[in-house]
Amino acid sequence: MKRILLLLTFTIMAHYLPAQDWVVPQEYSLRLSPFEFTEESAEAGRTIYTVSCLSCHGNPGRNNFLRSLSPQPGDPASEKYQLNSDGDIFYKVSEGRGQMPGFKNVLTQTDIWNVVSYIRTFNTDYVQVVAPPRRSDAPDYSYTALTLEKSDRDGAVLVKVTGFIEGAAVIVPDATVQLSAERYFGRQLLGDNINTNSDGIASFTIPEGIKGDREGNVTLRARLTEEDLYGIASTDTVLMIGEPVIPVSLTEKRAMWNTVRKAPVWLIITFTLAVFSVWGMIFYVLLAVRDMWVLGGLDDQNNSPSET
Repeated sequence: MKRILLLLTFTIMAHYLPAQDWVVPQEYSLRLSPFEFTEESAEAGRTIYTVSCLSCHGNPGRNNFLRSLSPQPGDPASEKYQLNSDGDIFYKVSEGRGQMPGFKNVLTQTDIWNVVSYIRTFNTDYVQVVAPPRRSDAPDYSYTALTLEKSDRDGAVLVKVTGFIEGAAVIVPDATVQLSAERYFGRQLLGDNINTNSDGIASFTIPEGIKGDREGNVTLRARLTEEDLYGIASTDTVLMIGEPVIPVSLTEKRAMWNTVRKAPVWLIITFTLAVFSVWGMIFYVLLAVRDMWVLGGLDDQNNSPSET
């Protein structure tokens, strides 16, 4: 009985909880964009929205969002959606929930703010409040640069962060670095974010079994996550850190998506048996109908009145 009640409780929670309002922590809800929204930022956000959001949220203002999802994604131009603060939208796009993925590891913070900028173009009453300049103990770098190399000692990937102040290069300690690998469908995070040490270096241990190209090369992207402190800083580098993978040619013998001559034997046999089974069933039905027609004709003859 207890198990049944527990199962019912979980079932009710599974259906009830997704429908609850998405409450954003206050410290995130009050967050403001570090830059003013412009036509350029809205256009950049529109491009990102089309690629990453349109398939579920639909065209803003047309109410053609994907209703089969639970909870429903909603129309960004709707009044309910526009009641979210800028920080709410930024948080929800970044973190995701349920069937909505989080984009904080795919998009930069500037990208996400550009999406917010685009969404706000559908609210004629919206008045933006820009975040005041953030005071920080971090030096005022003109820009920052990242370099990647493979450690000869343990095979780890070392990311060095260098800042530039009036043209002079300086070490950037305690900067949070994110490392990811390019995959066919997005990017794979390689461990947690790591802060640079006193030498401005963050060391990442590469997971075992990561796949590369024929030579084992993997395209890596390192970026600083604290854009409000260091600006937008990222770099792509190819390093030989993966297992070599020889791709299967589409014209190889027995490739199941190629010609019949190269199709797998089991697929040929299965397909042939399926075709014969279908046609056999069709002929069986036709013969049965013919027999019924013949029997019906004979029955009519037997029941017809004889001539006198």
